[in-house]
Amino acid sequence: MQDVISFARDAKSAHLVVLNDVPSAKFAETSRSLLTAQRVPVAKAQVSHRPSHIAALAAGKTASEINGGRDKLAASEIEALWLEVKVAATKAAKARRKEEAGS
Repeated sequence: MQDVISFARDAKSAHLVVLNDVPSAKFAETSRSLLTAQRVPVAKAQVSHRPSHIAALAAGKTASEINGGRDKLAASEIEALWLEVKVAATKAAKARRKEEAGS
């Protein structure tokens, strides 16, 4: 992962690490702390290890699109992640446009 982060930093590209297939809250907390200490931007939203996510991945869908959307926790994780990514992408695009206008 360090190579990818270095590449993004060298390219001055906006980036965000997403904790995916997280087995436990402790694992997420430790991972987030280690990455934050390295000044790596980490999404607040995370994707836990859930059968619905695995089944959705295999089907090319999201958790809310399989099993009639019955796994509400899985669906809410994806929704929270998508909202966070959209906000981060919008912020990065605005910053890039501002930078380009000032050049």
